[in-house]
Amino acid sequence: MPTLTYDGIRDDLRAFYLADPRPWLVGFSGGKDSTLLAALVFDAVLAVPAERRTKPITILCTDTRVEIPAIAESVESSLDRMRRYSQQHQLNIEAQLLKPPPEQSFWVNIIGRGYASASNGECPIQIDTSTPSCGNSRFGCWTCTVVDRDKASEGWLGRN
Repeated sequence: MPTLTYDGIRDDLRAFYLADPRPWLVGFSGGKDSTLLAALVFDAVLAVPAERRTKPITILCTDTRVEIPAIAESVESSLDRMRRYSQQHQLNIEAQLLKPPPEQSFWVNIIGRGYASASNGECPIQIDTSTPSCGNSRFGCWTCTVVDRDKASEGWLGRN
């Protein structure tokens, strides 16, 4: 079994980058996994000679508009740094933040449409003890009604 190292994975990504001209879409949430993947992609492209950096790459983040403000700010700041770095080094990497139109936002669905179909199969609003919860998800939005403590906000506040 091969040893997976940062350098080895970066080199494999560089080879995949050069293998064909198909564009890449790279998901980004701002968490540790997607941040590592974005760093690997940037490092792989940086290792390609400037004249061969032709593959379009988009780092794509979807803003659900329900993240705690500190996380939303951190993600937007990360995307801004990616844009600047890509421009400075001519990497041909875009960083895009998608936001739902107001009529499809969480708040319009909850307040405007009510509890009838607002969850659309997602985490339901906790109305009473008979309503199923999100289960044991590792992270939730700051508006979640099924948590006793906002550990995400506490963690961010403790870091600052």
